[in-house]
Amino acid sequence: MEKQAVASLYGQQVLAQLHASLEGLSSSEAEARRATSGPNVLTKSKYTALDVLYLLALNLPLLPVQLLLTSLITDIPLITIASDRVDSKEAMRPEKYNTRSLLVISLVLGSCTALFELLYFALVSSRLLVFVQTSMFLFLTLLQLIVIVSIRNHDYFWRGTRPSRLLATAVALAFVFSFALPYIPLTARLFSFTPLPLQELAIVVGLALVYLVVLDVVKVQYYKRTDKDASKLLDVQPSTQAKH
Repeated sequence: MEKQAVASLYGQQVLAQLHASLEGLSSSEAEARRATSGPNVLTKSKYTALDVLYLLALNLPLLPVQLLLTSLITDIPLITIASDRVDSKEAMRPEKYNTRSLLVISLVLGSCTALFELLYFALVSSRLLVFVQTSMFLFLTLLQLIVIVSIRNHDYFWRGTRPSRLLATAVALAFVFSFALPYIPLTARLFSFTPLPLQELAIVVGLALVYLVVLDVVKVQYYKRTDKDASKLLDVQPSTQAKH
């Protein structure tokens, strides 16, 4: 009886240690998947917004210092992307670093971004140059911040996981800082900005919100199609192996 009791106790200890080891392995795997999602988000954000911005800059009347300022402001939230939360559904199936897939989604969403940038430029192109430069700077900066918010997950942004406190704070501060620059005399003079009336600010924000909805719809439809194609490919592979 004593031997059976000792064996039973020993078995329980082994199972407890094994359970603890598996929990540690599971948490490590989840952390690894969360960590690997950051570079993908960073790459897609940069390709979708910044590369399109520099291509359009050849025809947009923005000063080089204004372009650099836009890039600097929107890079700060991207630094905090490593602290972001990952959707549990996406963590169950880690996203591989596929260069072709990243380029395709960046081109698709980048084309959407370019259309809205050209649309807004067409709306304000007849105004004074300093007005066009200020409004385009605010609009482009806001679009890039929206890309960061939208591209974090494959679902609609309001359905996905909430951003981490650090990322949300960085995006909010970038938004406030960029919209405050034209109204601070020193920065307005330094970066060639002019204060915009509230009506123009409302147009900038309103069109940016429309862009957010369109970008999200395009993104979700793209991932639905790619996920469907991937599932078909997985179904075909077992049947092919069975024939061999």
